[in-house]
Amino acid sequence: MKRLGRFISALIKYLLYGQDVTPDIQQYRYDICMNCEKLKGKTCSVCGCFVKPKTRWSTEKCPIDKWSNC
Repeated sequence: MKRLGRFISALIKYLLYGQDVTPDIQQYRYDICMNCEKLKGKTCSVCGCFVKPKTRWSTEKCPIDKWSNC
């Protein structure tokens, strides 16, 4: 239930204020996630988000600050 709440909150923030990042930035973020020790299947074990959409939304950030330079 917490994960659903976090997703809805992130989706609302994206719909109100966000946009898609460039394909290069999305790929950069996705590559970081795919090599992260916190990845469990297709989700982040820290925040519970699905990494594919999270890497695309400009309003999202890595919960352990691995995307800090983009």
